[in-house]
Amino acid sequence: TPLVDKIPKEGKEEVDIHHRCFGYGWRMFLPCVRSSFSSVRCITRQEHPPPVSKAAMMYVYLLLAFLGYLVYQRSVRFANLSRVKTIVAHDPTLTKMETCRSAQLLTMLTDFPFLYTKSLEFGLYRTYAIPRISALLQHTRNLVDDEKVGRRYDDTDYILREAVERGGWSADQIANASGDQELLRGKRALERLNALHARWSIPNDDFLYVLSVFICEPIRWIQRYGWRPLDQVEKEVHFHTWSQVGVAMNMHSIPCTLDEMFAFNEAFEDKYMTLKPSNVVVSEATTRLFFTGIPSFMHPFGRQAVSALCD
Repeated sequence: TPLVDKIPKEGKEEVDIHHRCFGYGWRMFLPCVRSSFSSVRCITRQEHPPPVSKAAMMYVYLLLAFLGYLVYQRSVRFANLSRVKTIVAHDPTLTKMETCRSAQLLTMLTDFPFLYTKSLEFGLYRTYAIPRISALLQHTRNLVDDEKVGRRYDDTDYILREAVERGGWSADQIANASGDQELLRGKRALERLNALHARWSIPNDDFLYVLSVFICEPIRWIQRYGWRPLDQVEKEVHFHTWSQVGVAMNMHSIPCTLDEMFAFNEAFEDKYMTLKPSNVVVSEATTRLFFTGIPSFMHPFGRQAVSALCD
């Protein structure tokens, strides 16, 4: 063939090998054949292969960088989960406040800070759907009047963050940690929280339901929207952390296991979650707070998004 004639005699044997390999179907592999001929010419004429273009090398470097990024992310992505397991391994029963606090910070406030915060924000809507709770909130006007709702919301956020992040819910460890400002701040936050609720006659079951929302909703949201599911160890840490907060708030009959807490949450909602005017009044005030700074033309879409996320 013309292609073979262009090759010196000492290279024709290699070309014949290619012909025998491809047989009559060589036309289906024409690019491969041409590449082989090019290699033969380079070998027989002692030529150097054509240089690789800069664009091709750039793509190779980008591919290698991307692969390296994936390997790095895989190595550090689950680092906090490994640290949590190491922390819990030294206190499997989760009796120490520091064990729960340290592990909780790694999971909820480092790996899932956005989902953790949003789950608690939207968890408030579930409490508004309980007429006894919404009626009390409407009576106090703190979560109804537009000039008060923002401050009430921020106060709740700050106090709970201080209590959970700083610790201070264990009386024994507080007594043995004199001068520890972190623990003292957590202790004062819980004392303030108890003082705010002491002025109202609130049934223990209502306290337990709100506590169950703070325990169950973050787990549900992370399981549904998180970049990885929570490990059972992380769930238990989350449960024990908030259970100890409930004990510090003088709640009694707290469910002993996470499964029992989920069962209580669902049974309470089935029994008491009904539509009442006070539910709408309080939830509307919170929705208006969420829309602060959002253009008015986006409010209809925002309401649909809030409704969808409230399942």
